[in-house]
Amino acid sequence: MSEPPPPGAGFVRLAEGVMAQDAADEAVLMDLGRGTYYALNAVGARVLAWARALPSADAVVERLAEEYEVDTEVLRRDVERLLSELESQELITVDRGGWTVPPVAGGE
Repeated sequence: MSEPPPPGAGFVRLAEGVMAQDAADEAVLMDLGRGTYYALNAVGARVLAWARALPSADAVVERLAEEYEVDTEVLRRDVERLLSELESQELITVDRGGWTVPPVAGGE
């Protein structure tokens, strides 16, 4: 697996006051203002890393499909569900131009 480029050009950014820390096979998002954290498993950490580096959800799905043997529609739903969840928790901000379909409402 290749490493994602450094964050910066992606359609997802960490919300103000949120820090990300990679730890072993996971990542932790820490909201310093609220004193809360959110742990991501290895796959979730890669989704977030690529979303912070690539220009669209489609690009993230395409990149992850090269790494994992999974149906792209399932992958697309999972990527968008995770990013919607992180956004609803106010841990990330999403440039809506990077979405190809509306975010999943209510975590369904």
